[in-house]
Amino acid sequence: MDRTAPSSISFGEKMEYNRGKAYAISLSDIGYHFYRRSVKYRLWKVLNYWRYSVLGELSFLRSVRMWKIVLHNPLYLLLYPVGYLLALRDRVKGKAVMTHRAFDNANKNVKITVKKIG
Repeated sequence: MDRTAPSSISFGEKMEYNRGKAYAISLSDIGYHFYRRSVKYRLWKVLNYWRYSVLGELSFLRSVRMWKIVLHNPLYLLLYPVGYLLALRDRVKGKAVMTHRAFDNANKNVKITVKKIG
């Protein structure tokens, strides 16, 4: 991942699709593929997961249940306050865009179905 890209969190103007990013982490970083990564990577991924969950306005319990890594390793719950502070910083700086609110409003008028393949 190119950290100097214009859409990078560190250098970009806005953080969008936070709820979607939390869902993506919960579905893609699982089991063996997650635990074979470095400790630094895992901690940063968990911090970003909490950050995206807070910015995506997901409840704490829903976030815990959504990602099996957090559900089965209670030590990762200790990182929630740090992720919350990162999210608070993003809101104060005006970096967070609540794109999920527009999706929720549109979802009231449109029927969306999801089909999992495989």
